[in-house]
Amino acid sequence: MADLKEKTRFTKGEIKGDWLLGALPQMTKDSLKFLDDCAQSGDIVTYRFVNQKLHGLHHPDLIKEVLLNQYEVFVKEGIYSRLNPVFRNGLLTAKGEFWKKQRRTIQPAFTRKNLQSMI
Repeated sequence: MADLKEKTRFTKGEIKGDWLLGALPQMTKDSLKFLDDCAQSGDIVTYRFVNQKLHGLHHPDLIKEVLLNQYEVFVKEGIYSRLNPVFRNGLLTAKGEFWKKQRRTIQPAFTRKNLQSMI
C-alpha cells in the first residue's frame, strides 16, 4: 500500500449521522444517496453504524488494493461473521482460497462491456 500512498493523495471524510444510530437512518432511507454522499465526502470515509465505526473506500486504487492485491490482510470479522448464517459461504463472507475461487468465478460478469450494458 506504500506504493499507492506515493502515487495518489487520498482525501478523508466523515459522515456524522444520528447521535445514537449513526448513519443507519441515512442508509435505510436512501442507500444510493448515502453511497453518493460518502463518495462526495472523500476517498476514505468514516461513519458509524449504530455502535460500530466503519471506513468506506471510494477510490478505485484503494478498492483494487483491498479486493485484489491485499485481500489476505483484510480479515472478515465482526459483522461478516454475523452475516454468515444468511449468506453462508458466499462471496461476501467467504475467506481465503475459497473466496478467491468464487471471485474468479463471477469476475467475467464485471467486464467493462457487461457493466456498461447495465446502465
